[in-house]
Amino acid sequence: MTTFRLFRIHVAHHARSMSVMAVIVVLLSTLTALMPRAANHLLTDSLRHQVDDLSVVQRDLSAREQGTPTPTAATDPKSNTLPSASDPVWGGLDDTMTEIRGEMPPRLRSVFGPGGFALTLPTAPASPVDPTTLTKANVILSIGFDPRLSDHVRITKGRAPSAVTADQPAKGHPVDVVLSEATADAMHWPVGQRRTSPVNGGPPIDVQLSGTYVAKDRQDPIWAQVSPTLVPSVFEPDGGKPIVTGVGWAEPGSLPQLVHLSSNADLRTWFPLDSSALTAGNADEFVNELRRFSRGTHLLPGDGYLNDAQGEPTIVGATQLAFSSEAPNAIDQATRSGSSARAMMALFASGPLGVSAVVLALTAGLVLRKQRRSLALIAARGTSGIQLRALVGVEGLAAGLPMAVAGALIGAAVLPHDGSAAAWWWPAVVGVAPALLMGAMSPAEAHAGRADLTSGGTGGQRWIVDVLVLLGAVAAVVALRNRGLATPDGGVDPLLAATPLLLSLAGCLLVMRAYPWVLGRVLARASRWRGPTALLGTARALRDPAAGLAAALALVTSVSLAVFSGVATTTLQHGLEDAAEATVGADVVVEGQPLNPRIQAMLSDRADVRATVGITEQSGVPLFAANRPAFTRVLFVDVAALRKVQKGVPGALRLPRALERTSGDRASILVSKDFGKDRAALRIDDLPVDVVGTARVPSPLSPLSSWILMDRAVAKHFGFDPGPPDRLLVSTTGASETVRDAIRAVPGDAEARTTDDVARRIEDLPLVPGIRHAAQIMLGALVAMCLAVIALALVRGEANRSRQAAQLDAMGEPRRRSRWLVAWEIGPLAIVAIVSGVLIGLVLPAVVLDAIDVRAFTTGTTQPAVHIDPVPTIVIAAGVLVAVAVGALLAATATRRQDLSRLLRMTED
Repeated sequence: MTTFRLFRIHVAHHARSMSVMAVIVVLLSTLTALMPRAANHLLTDSLRHQVDDLSVVQRDLSAREQGTPTPTAATDPKSNTLPSASDPVWGGLDDTMTEIRGEMPPRLRSVFGPGGFALTLPTAPASPVDPTTLTKANVILSIGFDPRLSDHVRITKGRAPSAVTADQPAKGHPVDVVLSEATADAMHWPVGQRRTSPVNGGPPIDVQLSGTYVAKDRQDPIWAQVSPTLVPSVFEPDGGKPIVTGVGWAEPGSLPQLVHLSSNADLRTWFPLDSSALTAGNADEFVNELRRFSRGTHLLPGDGYLNDAQGEPTIVGATQLAFSSEAPNAIDQATRSGSSARAMMALFASGPLGVSAVVLALTAGLVLRKQRRSLALIAARGTSGIQLRALVGVEGLAAGLPMAVAGALIGAAVLPHDGSAAAWWWPAVVGVAPALLMGAMSPAEAHAGRADLTSGGTGGQRWIVDVLVLLGAVAAVVALRNRGLATPDGGVDPLLAATPLLLSLAGCLLVMRAYPWVLGRVLARASRWRGPTALLGTARALRDPAAGLAAALALVTSVSLAVFSGVATTTLQHGLEDAAEATVGADVVVEGQPLNPRIQAMLSDRADVRATVGITEQSGVPLFAANRPAFTRVLFVDVAALRKVQKGVPGALRLPRALERTSGDRASILVSKDFGKDRAALRIDDLPVDVVGTARVPSPLSPLSSWILMDRAVAKHFGFDPGPPDRLLVSTTGASETVRDAIRAVPGDAEARTTDDVARRIEDLPLVPGIRHAAQIMLGALVAMCLAVIALALVRGEANRSRQAAQLDAMGEPRRRSRWLVAWEIGPLAIVAIVSGVLIGLVLPAVVLDAIDVRAFTTGTTQPAVHIDPVPTIVIAAGVLVAVAVGALLAATATRRQDLSRLLRMTED
């Protein structure tokens, strides 16, 4: 029989043990394929959420120009989608928008859709033709032109606007417009009624409401790009009639007849952004292309001069477009947050990856142990050690690579759109690992032997390895502490990812050093106990541990990373709550431009409101720094009321008493941290001011980063008019949600939020639940792998355990007691490893969380302090202990009962 044929028989005979290896490989390769895909999926969701969180005007690639484009027809009217009435006027601009999109790089074209555009004339009052007619609202109207009006609206009452003829406006004939139902109701303008509107440089024109409409698609970008259209802007002055502003759409082909009204018209053009085309993988390319594209300008058709009412070309129209978008800034922010998320997920993944290596190593050793007789026979036929290693390596490849491919394909099927190189090479590493491990384990010597009899001469080498590992762990901790917050370039920080494993390995080595001492103490006590089960189990665990370094490493790593995940998620939750409180700055924050005065009056009458403070933000205050204008916002606030409202609020502003001083000829102010002007020579108009304090940014007082704060009474004392507030901070004595709901019930567009509202909004961001789910998945994977390690380690010693069980049977020990052998084997090691893992897990957050910008998840301004909750820590340690107990129980149940006479005739095991 040839050696090759003998090897074929060997492979066929041991197919069952190799199938175990194959199952483990397919599970681990699927896990390693899904981890990078899941990370990319989370980062892509976060990126899209960050972009979608922008307003439509900020998100889309938009250009806004003052002036009217020259009315021109399309080069080929059949090539566009404009209505026939619009093409002679807007066809040229439509062609230009098509050409601009055609000039975009492919990545931009895949993200930005076909262009849209609209024009609105300057606003003007629209009063009843009969001046004696009483109205319930003062109307401010802007006439607009939407070339695709019929595609965007559905007329609900009346009719669409009719075309304007050349002589109608001059003769006082009405210009038809349509208003949204909400706008017409707010203006109290019935269909068919005419109103008159003044025209700069000409006689007034009549405007007739020909109909009302609803939007066919309320999500169409035109309703955000051109406003107020669907919903009017309503301002209710104290004691006066509401002022309602809205856009009325005229027939789009009538622009030439109304062009003499278009001085200072507002042209809006845009390319809508589709965030579903953005991924974490293509975001950098998109940002670079968009920034390059935004640097250029694009010419409009025509010479830019339009005729006025006298037919003279005196009106300067729009001549070019310069597009911009806030999407790159949002993507940059998402990338920074994604770096922190990637670092956190790499920490979570390091545990399962490390334990996966232990599982593969134990499985490879178990396979070789099962095959040792046939391998020894092959070696006896003259096969060299190198050839034997190559043969078992081929066997490992045959079992590993197909299963690794299957695992990678399963990962691709589960998350098909989030692939990366790591999603393929990690399964490849898992697929090759069995071959490397089996070839490195000296298959010719894979026999059973006592560790205490076969490990001589390695003590000095072991001490060297122990010292190197401990030094590496200490160096990693020192490097992380000295470096501070990491700023990776979007990849995984290797130092950060390796530190938990280094600390776990160091803890494992300490456990293995302490383990013999613990077992010796247990053995000394077991010798005085009744029955030989404890003595035999402890003695065998000391002399020939079935669960040795591999099981200790798995236990320490699992427990430490599980405890770390619990501390990390608890810290994240507390940081999120603190950030929400610091963002609101009180129990309730109210914002509006401007605020309805009835809100303050209502709050002052409520018994559950302890205090309120109004904040007025002004941009036109004449501020000078070193006699040069300083373009910075000024906040006017009642400092005493603000101090009362913010009492007990995390991150409350420190407000010096000097801010309220009104004596002398100088005023005191507070400046934001990012106020970059010369603070020694500041004045407001002719009033010198002194800086008496600095406030952090961002602040609940203003979303801006640069501002100064002055007390409202001080401002009035020196002759300044603070004006009405546009933000309120409210401190409540009862449920803040009740006060919030009462504020929302007041008419107007004011927005009221509580700290819980802000906290829920932060929790709804993709990264926060994503990190929590990653921690939960990691915990489940670690418990499952820990159970597998314990089972594999105990299966390795199953033969010796069966022999001892038979000896105990012969000595008259009950079988239920002999099953406790496995508990004495694994119990002391598990307890020591779990205690060490808990200690390392409690140390890890202090080491690694300071190197991760947790503010990316909390949206706060300060790094949250580490918060340790003892309950999750105890639950995690107990869960791992239960997993160990289950594994021991299964091993005890599976221990074979063998006849003693048969064992005495055996030459091995």
